[in-house]
This record gives sequence, C-alpha cells and structure tokens, in this order.
Amino acid sequence: MRLTLLLFLSQILIGCASTSKSWNTYYSPAQLEIIKILNTSRPVRLLINGNVTTSFSEYEFASQGVNLEQWKEMVHNQINNSVAETYYKYLGKYENFEIVDRSSTNEIAKEQYFHLTGMVKKDQEIEIGKMLGATHFLYWTCLRSPHGNLIADTIYYKLIDINTGKILSTHWKKDIHK
Repeated sequence: MRLTLLLFLSQILIGCASTSKSWNTYYSPAQLEIIKILNTSRPVRLLINGNVTTSFSEYEFASQGVNLEQWKEMVHNQINNSVAETYYKYLGKYENFEIVDRSSTNEIAKEQYFHLTGMVKKDQEIEIGKMLGATHFLYWTCLRSPHGNLIADTIYYKLIDINTGKILSTHWKKDIHK
C-alpha cells in the first residue's frame, strides 16, 4: 500500500488530470495561474494544505493491518511535502515566489482553532494564511474509494486568492490501482 501511494504521489505532482484540456505536461493549471501572477511582478506567498478522506471504514483498514488515522496523517504529510517540493522546483526560480512555512501554520492552528475530524476547516485555513501573510492558498482533498475490485485515489486541487476568496484554478488527478 505504501509503494502504491508513493507511486501515486509521484504521478500526481508532475502532471495532473484536469478539467481544462489546455495545459501542458509540466505545469498544472494552478502553477500556470501562479506563473501569470509572478510575471506581473506581484509576489505569491503560497500556503499549501488539505484533507485526506476515504470511503473505506476503519475496520477495512484495520483488516489490512493499517491504522486509519495514522494512514491519513502519513498521506497528508506526504502530499503536503511533495506538493511543496514540486511547486518550489518549478516556481522557486521566481524571486517573488515563496511557500509559507508549514510549521508556522500548524502552530497557529493548534493554538487558535479547533479541529474537525483532525483537520482545520478550509475557511479557517484561509484565516491562518492571512495571519501568515500568504497571498494564495492551494487547498487539496485526497479521496480514497473503491473502484470495482480496485482502489481509486483522487486528489482535487483548488487555488484560492486569499485576499478576494476567488477560486483561480481547479484540477484533479485520479489513479486506479490494486
């Protein structure tokens, strides 16, 4: 299961399936949107965070010897780290691009907000982003669900302008595996 997840994460971050057919293989729609902003010399301070969910029961995970909450935390950390690394790899060359430090976000979340099923709500995350001086928020949701006799992992991405609340881009990636 870990190997499948790692392969899935590597596939997600280079090229994502998209509701838009007009983007190239190397950049996701959110990255292209950020590049447009960066090319106007405006700064982008990107906050990255999301939520992991599954339609499988805790019992189904336990029958495979996996603790559901530990799995969610592991996947959450891997996606956040992988997304940050990928965005930095492709956008780090811009002087006006910065990724907001996750440890600061986690500390503020612990101190100021309650958690719903272990995760901060998206609206609360936007408020945290404002406190940290973020200009944009890349919010993702990972859903693991059955797909016939297989498993489908889908990650939905949403790029939000923190100041206006406007959704600038959405895209998704789906991987079906054993």
